[in-house]
Amino acid sequence: MTNRKVLIITPTEIKNDSVIEENADNKILKESILLCQDLYLSEILGKTLYDRVIESIYDFSLSATPIAADIVALIPYIKKYLLYSVVRDFTINNHYKLSNKGTFVLSDSNATPATIKELEYRMSSCDRGISGYKNLLIEYLTDNDLIVDCNTDVDFFNNGIYTDFDNE
Repeated sequence: MTNRKVLIITPTEIKNDSVIEENADNKILKESILLCQDLYLSEILGKTLYDRVIESIYDFSLSATPIAADIVALIPYIKKYLLYSVVRDFTINNHYKLSNKGTFVLSDSNATPATIKELEYRMSSCDRGISGYKNLLIEYLTDNDLIVDCNTDVDFFNNGIYTDFDNE
């Protein structure tokens, strides 16, 4: 996998197309985007295609090198998948803050923090979007013969995180 830190979707796009407010921390959003790209999206696309997408965007941003038509057509599918993946990841990362004194739930004076049950509900809503857009992305990859070394059998309902440790 390429070592370039290239954002396929920007924090501004995430804010414009989701429930995340404008004043959300771009630093946390960027980290969530990179995590979702590197861990989840790369599993779907496979190393070869993922690296090609990242390098194409990098070359375009650096020297205006045109992006190949097949990559241009793929990017909207990727962005929809990433949108829901990032919102899910951001939900937790924005709710809990880590400091040298521990983990805290922060809120402003006019808001109350969501309960764990409310967070789970919100994340399950994101999971449905992730699952749907993952399926559309895989369908697009299949229809356009872009599947090379990807793993389409990965269970991404929990965004690639497995919570059943009973068998270990």
